Amino acid sequence: MLKWLHSLASRIASAAPGQKVTSISSVFDGILEGRPLSKLSDYESYLKAGTRNIWATWRACDVVGKVLLDIPLETVRRGGDGTAVVNKELAAILTQPNPRLSMAQMLYLYAFHVKLTGNAFWFKDEVNYNGDRPRSVWPLNPRRMKVVVKERQGVTGYLYRINGLDIPYEVNEIIHFKNPHPDNDYYGLGDIEAGEDLFNDFLNRESYAKQFWKNGASPSGLLVCKDQITDEVQWEQAKKKWQKEYGGTGNAGKTAWLTGEWSYEKLGLTAVEMQSIENARFSVENIFHMHGVPLSVAGFKEAANFATARVDDLIFRRYTVKPLMTLWLAGVQEGLVKGFDANLQIKANVSGLTDVEAVVLNWAPLFDRGVISLNELRVMAGLAPKQDDPLFEQHFINAGLVPLELAGVPAAGGPADAQSRAIVDRFIQGTLARPGNGNGEREALHDHQR
Repeated sequence: MLKWLHSLASRIASAAPGQKVTSISSVFDGILEGRPLSKLSDYESYLKAGTRNIWATWRACDVVGKVLLDIPLETVRRGGDGTAVVNKELAAILTQPNPRLSMAQMLYLYAFHVKLTGNAFWFKDEVNYNGDRPRSVWPLNPRRMKVVVKERQGVTGYLYRINGLDIPYEVNEIIHFKNPHPDNDYYGLGDIEAGEDLFNDFLNRESYAKQFWKNGASPSGLLVCKDQITDEVQWEQAKKKWQKEYGGTGNAGKTAWLTGEWSYEKLGLTAVEMQSIENARFSVENIFHMHGVPLSVAGFKEAANFATARVDDLIFRRYTVKPLMTLWLAGVQEGLVKGFDANLQIKANVSGLTDVEAVVLNWAPLFDRGVISLNELRVMAGLAPKQDDPLFEQHFINAGLVPLELAGVPAAGGPADAQSRAIVDRFIQGTLARPGNGNGEREALHDHQR
């Protein structure tokens, strides 16, 4: 945090060559003229829901974040053959964005921020005049961020609140990753906001359960004395003796020995309490579904079989992980990579996020009939096209159709292996043995054999 404050002060007091100088008065004048749009309190509760209050939400986001970490990244030349290109400055940022966090950790935080709030903000520190080529990149907490909007101008800046102090940032200093929001032009829509009723139901049930156990829960049984005990001291001594002899985990399973007219009635959970437990389990399953994480992927429930598990994993990767990665790639490309070299492009190896088997099953027949090329098939499978081989741009057709009995026999009558020759001999002998074959047909078959 202090680093950001120093950065702000250094930009105002003095600037290195090529750095933009912004006066403090113009910065705050622009803020006062703007209209801050705040979602602070909502975002704070959303983040707490995923890190403290709702364990299923944390688990779902944790699974998504860890899958993102396994996706290989590389920079390639735009319109090139897909060969990786190294830009030392950019590579350093993409490997270690700042001294405290690696890119893997940044991606993990990004997954949590976007899933929980619909927004993620990255600050580009020590940028040049155009807001490019930063020395480091830092994640900012969405609950502290406000978007500053001016009429007819749209977003004109950002305010980041720390300890009551609003730190201003310009638009080109912030990379804003945002899920589309149907009802908000400047903030994204996260899973929590979209399913508030579902998550509130879970929190209410948890609150009820905590209060239930805090108050001692329901008693496991009733000890009834048929004789009336009028001595308060004797009554208290009887209760303490019972608790000492038979209460607690250390006395579980002991047989009670009682004198006098005592009886014990065992109690269990009521129907309402049993239904509440079932509803809580159902609520947890719905939370995983809301986050786009199948229960088998989260390890919460076993899949029916291997095929079901595979389908669950493919659905999860295609409809949950891949859109998050696509959103990240677009933001980093425009806000970071382009500033280092406009001819470079950051790419993720999404082959693991694509159902290659389904691609081959659906599109291979079109390739066999000359409709698409090999490169087009590679793109559909998530692979880079081959630019240095013209055959990958050609169209092919599988037209070499032969009778099953003649499979493997060269068309020009060259040497054939023993197995193929035996098949041909059996075919010819069977044909000659059929009635109606004249000398002309025999000669034709012998010619074919020769």
